[in-house]
Amino acid sequence: MKLDYESSSISCSWAKRVLLRILPDYGLVLTVPKNFDRSRINKILEDNRNWIERHLEEQALNGSLGCPEDILPKNIAFEANGETWQVRYFEYPHIRLRLTSDSDSRGIQLAGDTSDHANCYRLLKQWLRDQDKRILLPWLEKLSDESGLRATRVQIKTQKSRWGSYSTRGTLSLNAALLFLPAPAVRYVLIHELCHTVHHGHSMQFWNLVRRLEPNYRQLNRETEEAHEKIPGWVRL
Repeated sequence: MKLDYESSSISCSWAKRVLLRILPDYGLVLTVPKNFDRSRINKILEDNRNWIERHLEEQALNGSLGCPEDILPKNIAFEANGETWQVRYFEYPHIRLRLTSDSDSRGIQLAGDTSDHANCYRLLKQWLRDQDKRILLPWLEKLSDESGLRATRVQIKTQKSRWGSYSTRGTLSLNAALLFLPAPAVRYVLIHELCHTVHHGHSMQFWNLVRRLEPNYRQLNRETEEAHEKIPGWVRL
C-alpha cells in the first residue's frame, strides 16, 4: 500500500526530577520538573561541568553531535513493533515537496525541495501519525475489549511532554512518538490512559485499577518517565 503526502504553501510536566543528558541530535539537554526554580540551573551545570565536558568531547569525536535543523533521518525504527523504514531524499529545488511511502518495501521517499528541512519534518510527522493510527489504534481496541474500558474518542498528536492524556470530555490523546518505545512501555501507556476513563485523577483507586491490568506498572511507569530520549530529533522539532 502506498501513502502520498503533498506540502502546502525544556520544563516538562512529565519530569519528576532533574535529568541531564547528552542527546545525539541536540547535545546537552537539561530537563527539569514543572515549576522548577530556574535560578538553580547554573549551579547544576557547574556541579556537573566535568561530566558534561567529558561526554560532549566523546560525542564530538564520534561525530554524533549536530544541529537538529541539519539532520534528516535515513532510517526510522519503531521499537514498539520492530519495523524499520528506509528514507530516501531526491532534491528537485523547484518542485513542490512530496512524500510517498510503500508499506510493502518499508520505504519512504521525499522528493522536491528537500533543503526545506522544516517542511520535510512536517511531512514525516504527518506520516508518523498515520503509522500510529495503523499500529496503535488496533492495539488500543484489543486492550479495550480485554479490559472493558473504552474512550469516546481517540486522537494522535505530536506532543512535547506527555505520552498520553485523557480529557474530561472523553478524548484519549496519544503521543505519536510512542512507536519509538518498547512494546511493554507502549502497552502500559495505553492501559494507563484507558484507566483514566474511569478515574480522571491519580487516586488510589486509579492505581489499583492500573495494577490489576498491569502488575509491573511501577517499573514501566519509571521507564516511560525516562524514555523521552528515545524520541528522534526530527520528531521533537
